[in-house]
Amino acid sequence: MSSVVREMIKDHERMARRIQNFMWEGKPFKSKKIEHTVEEFEDFLEGLRKDCWGSYDTGACEMGWRE
Repeated sequence: MSSVVREMIKDHERMARRIQNFMWEGKPFKSKKIEHTVEEFEDFLEGLRKDCWGSYDTGACEMGWRE
């Protein structure tokens, strides 16, 4: 497996775990959901957006799509 694919999979797992930890106190769907303010949601989504673009940029550079 190429390092690009491996890193993409790891990034997806990391983001999924961030979402789970943001939404639930414990295991997803089996524990209480955490209530957040609109500002907390906006900050969380902005962080995910930045991480997604960072992951894309890294992969695109490694694939030679951009420098």
